Amino acid sequence: TRTRKKQHSWLSSSPYPFIEAQSCLYTNSPDGHFIVGQPQMYKRVYGAAGLSGHGFKMTPALGKVLSDLALDGTTSLPIDFLSPKRFGI
Repeated sequence: TRTRKKQHSWLSSSPYPFIEAQSCLYTNSPDGHFIVGQPQMYKRVYGAAGLSGHGFKMTPALGKVLSDLALDGTTSLPIDFLSPKRFGI
């Protein structure tokens, strides 16, 4: 593809030897919002997924939410619209 040709031309002009390449997994939920909360089938598990590369900048808030959920079972932040239940999870 055109992208691979550009990558090859850039890499071949580098003074450093090419060792390995990996692609990045880009995940999205069907509605484009994060999935944050407790899956229905697990009573002691909380998680966040579908962050589509934007999770990094949201880690302070996600960390707060997940620690609140794990310790208290609830959070003061508005996360109902991010619930895994909206997908039957």
